[in-house]
Amino acid sequence: MTVHRSWLSRSRLLLLVGVLVPGLATAAGLALVSPSQPHAVISVAQPARVRTYALRMVTLDGQLLPDHLHRLAYWIRPGRHTVGFMAFMNNAFGPGFSASGVGGSQNWPTVTMDFKAGRTYYFGAKVVHDRAYRWKPVVVLVRKDHR
Repeated sequence: MTVHRSWLSRSRLLLLVGVLVPGLATAAGLALVSPSQPHAVISVAQPARVRTYALRMVTLDGQLLPDHLHRLAYWIRPGRHTVGFMAFMNNAFGPGFSASGVGGSQNWPTVTMDFKAGRTYYFGAKVVHDRAYRWKPVVVLVRKDHR
């Protein structure tokens, strides 16, 4: 009987992964492109002399981005997109405090804008009214080339 339950649990898990992962990859894949295709770049790398808090891109057009905590840039299809961000701040909560926005991860602060091919958009977190839990993502630099 335990063998049957183990097999049944494993089957359910595989079915769940088989249904969810392709859907996520397909949805995120619609906006993500390879660098060889026409693209814009969204970056959270901090350019020199820019004084904003660090961000990570979490969602693109409502879909969770793959490897979002470790990547600093994504190549996206030009056009209108909504990008969700998570901020990393040094404040009273300690270094590396993660601020998701009011209400938790389902309410990531977002930016919706038109991204043009051949441009790199750098984002940072700007604190509103000197309160770390109130921040917004802002474009800090736009470059016409991808360097």
